[in-house]
Amino acid sequence: MLNMKNESVYHVGDILENSDSGIWLDFRDDTFLFVIKDDFWQKDELSRLNQSNITISLIQKGIVDAFVIEIFDVLEASDIPFYVKDGDQKFIDSIDSDRIYTFEVIAVGKDNSVVSVRHHIFDKDVSNIIHQCLRQRLMEETDSTMFEKAYDKLSMQYEPYALLEYAKFTQVYQKGK
Repeated sequence: MLNMKNESVYHVGDILENSDSGIWLDFRDDTFLFVIKDDFWQKDELSRLNQSNITISLIQKGIVDAFVIEIFDVLEASDIPFYVKDGDQKFIDSIDSDRIYTFEVIAVGKDNSVVSVRHHIFDKDVSNIIHQCLRQRLMEETDSTMFEKAYDKLSMQYEPYALLEYAKFTQVYQKGK
């Protein structure tokens, strides 16, 4: 059964657990959560974050999986690596389904409160690519130590934008679409 979830996991004003500034990936309710925490969000940054195009790519290079995200005029290409086998059981179960994935870009302020949320739905073709790529990873004989070493090596060799040549898909999302 396909899931066409169109409601957000997070909302402006929600409080996240304490965390350091930076960007990271989480997963909940068939939704990839791209969390960006910054101590000081300027009004114009939030405006652009809410209005600008978001480009998402899934890259696979060696044993490394990562999303590369770019938000026009807000965030240069940034890679967000993840080791699929570190996911919880709900994430692992979602990989073996035919659900449509969604994603959110969540801006978090110094006090850990959500100051902006952009919610989008990956289309069926993109969701199928994600499922296929991650199913393959689940069958490989790797561990998190191997992944960390491979990612460290990869990040020393490539800037995030240069990883795009290994993209399994690249999709641009506009506000409201």
